[in-house]
Amino acid sequence: MQSQAEPAGPEPILDWVGDGFFVVDHQYKILHANAESCRLLRRDAGSLVGQSLLDLFDGSERKFIESLFGQSPNDGPPERIVVPMLRGDQLCQFELTIYSRPGGFGVLLRDVSQWIYQERRIAELNATLLASQELLRRKNDEMNVSLEQLEKLNRQLEEMDRAKNEFLAVTSHELRTPLNSIIGFMQLIAEGLCENRQEEMSYIDNALASARRLLAMINDVLDIAKIEAGKMTLVIADMDVEELFNDVGGTIIVQAQRKELALSFRIEGQQPLRVRADAQKARQILLNLIGNAVKFTTKGSVSVTARRDEARPDLIRFTVQDTGIGIPAHYLTRIFDKFIQVDPTSTRKYEGTGLGLTITRNLVEIMGGTIEAHSDGENLGTTMTFTLPTGGEQRRQPDGVELASDEMEALLPSTF
Repeated sequence: MQSQAEPAGPEPILDWVGDGFFVVDHQYKILHANAESCRLLRRDAGSLVGQSLLDLFDGSERKFIESLFGQSPNDGPPERIVVPMLRGDQLCQFELTIYSRPGGFGVLLRDVSQWIYQERRIAELNATLLASQELLRRKNDEMNVSLEQLEKLNRQLEEMDRAKNEFLAVTSHELRTPLNSIIGFMQLIAEGLCENRQEEMSYIDNALASARRLLAMINDVLDIAKIEAGKMTLVIADMDVEELFNDVGGTIIVQAQRKELALSFRIEGQQPLRVRADAQKARQILLNLIGNAVKFTTKGSVSVTARRDEARPDLIRFTVQDTGIGIPAHYLTRIFDKFIQVDPTSTRKYEGTGLGLTITRNLVEIMGGTIEAHSDGENLGTTMTFTLPTGGEQRRQPDGVELASDEMEALLPSTF
C-alpha cells in the first residue's frame, strides 16, 4: 500500500499573498519571509530568515513590539498596529497584524507610509481652510461698512458657506467611498476569504481602481492650492495637436468603449496645427473635458475638433461636443466656479468633487487662452470650447522654460 505524500507547508502559499508575511517562532526568529515582505523591505529572503524580527525595528520600538507579542491571545482577534520600521537605511511606516499560531506567530506586513503622508496632507489642507475661515471672520468683524454694503457682504458669505458646505459634504462622501472599498477588499484578502486566485485578483483590481480614484481627487485639491498660490509650474514649448490628440485618445478610448459611445478626433483646415503650451497641462485640460463628456453621456457620441481661430489667427480653438445630459441655462455661467456643482448632493448619480472644471479654466487662462460652455438645455448635450496660443510665436519664451503660474500671467499680452 502506497503511503500518501505529506502535505506541503504553508510557506509556498504565503508567496501568493498580496501583503508581506513573516512566520516567527516564540523567540521572534523569522522562520519564513514571503516574496512580498522581501520586496517591501528591499531585502532578500536569505538575509531575513534566521534573523530576529525585533532587529527590523528602531531601538525605541523593540520593547513595545515585544510586549505586543506577549499580549497576543491564542484565540482572540489579532493585534494591529502602525509602527516605524527599517527599510534599508530608511525608516518607513508599516502596519503590522500579529496572529498567534502553533509554535509562534504570523505577522502580516503592509507599507502605509504613503497613506499616512496623504492623511497628513489632507489634515494640513483642512487646517489651512479653517485658518482662512477664521481670518475671514476676524476681517469681517473689523470692517466698518454701511448697512447696504454689510447686507451685500452677508449674502455673499452665505452663498460661499453654502457652496463650501456642499463641497465638503460631497468630498467627504467621495473620499469615504473609495477608502471603504480599499479597506473592504483588502480585509477580505487578508482574512483569506477568496475562493481562488482569480477572485483575489479581482479584489485587488477593484482596490487599485479605488486607490486611483482617491489619488485623482487628492491631486485635484492640491492643484487648486497650487494655482491659487501662484505656484503651478509650467514648461512652455511648441507641441503638435495631432500628437496631443493621439495621446489623449489612447487614454480615454477605453472609457468611451465601455459605454458604447462614438469618440472622434478631427483637425480642421490647414495642417499641421501646433500650440504653445505646457504639454502635461494641455493633456490634463483635454482629459478633464473629454472625461466629463463621456461621464455625462449615456448614449450617442463625443467629438473633439481643433482649428485655427478665424477671428484670432494666433489662437487654436478646441471644441469638445457631446450628446449627454446637458447643462441648465442658469448654471452655464457658474460651472467653472470653485465648489459649484450642477448636482451637489452626495447621493447624486455622477461622482466627483466639482473641482475639475475650475482647474481646467485656471490652466487654460494661465497659458493665455479662454474657455466657455454652451448647452441648449437638459438632455440636449454640451459643447465646451477653449483656446490656446498658436505655436511658433516669437513673442513667447524659448522651449523648455519653467515658469510659475504667476510669472506666466505676467508675460501674457493684455489682450488675453
